[in-house]
Amino acid sequence: MMTEISYKYLTANKSDVEWGLFIKVAGFTENPPHAPYPLTRHPTGYHFSWENGRTLDEYQISYITKGQGILETRDQSVEISAGTVFMILPGQWHRYKPDSSTGWDEYYVGFDGAYADTIFRQPFFKTDSNAFIVGHNMTMLTSFKDIIEKVEGEHPGYQQQLAGRVMNILGEIVAVVKNQKFQGKEIEKRIREAQFDIRERLNQSINLEDFAERYRMSYSYFRRLFKTYTGLSPAQYHLQLRLQKARELLSSTDKPVKEIAFSLGFESQFHFSKIYKKKFGFSPNKAR
Repeated sequence: MMTEISYKYLTANKSDVEWGLFIKVAGFTENPPHAPYPLTRHPTGYHFSWENGRTLDEYQISYITKGQGILETRDQSVEISAGTVFMILPGQWHRYKPDSSTGWDEYYVGFDGAYADTIFRQPFFKTDSNAFIVGHNMTMLTSFKDIIEKVEGEHPGYQQQLAGRVMNILGEIVAVVKNQKFQGKEIEKRIREAQFDIRERLNQSINLEDFAERYRMSYSYFRRLFKTYTGLSPAQYHLQLRLQKARELLSSTDKPVKEIAFSLGFESQFHFSKIYKKKFGFSPNKAR
């Protein structure tokens, strides 16, 4: 059986590091059934045996697109199937391998940086699980393939390009996992309708308790579901859309600030200016 292996270990210069996220390794391995794992000898610090496991000084994301296997850390043992992505954190002891009867196809990328540290402090990544089921996700697959293609050339600026691809992968993981709670359910339809209705009412204040009743829910239940789905409460969602619309009108029209404030349902110019400055850091007048 033909086996495909493609990987590359990378360097990062000062500007790459200062960018906040830089790639250290990227690759693809087609590990056939009954073959040893890892297939090739990696440099010191990357190679590992199942008996000893390993720790890394970087973040790694692996995407299994075919086959199945197992991942173990100090805290968990997870069965890995096709369509699963798993992450390893710096300093985290771990080991993983494909099932001997199936092998697996694995895309992976290792990265580090101050911005990566910031991302992984987000609540989403502070979970007990390192693995997420994302299915056969073309967005993620395309990002991994693009990374592997670009590391081959190492053209100027490629590290900054690839930082964006890694962010795309992380964003896709978050989006897919969050949507799994709602996908195909009646509640998803109601929340999406509510989003549309709120966008249609940017020129007025909304009584959100009455609004929730239209969707046959108590306000507390509606608020909780809406925030889980969008990341914002209904009131904050409505307010942020109105402020973004105000910013657009301030930059694209000569309408007085007072007129813009009242056209978007704010109770006074003073109230509007205060909220606008809190959101953007400067007053509506200075926005011009």
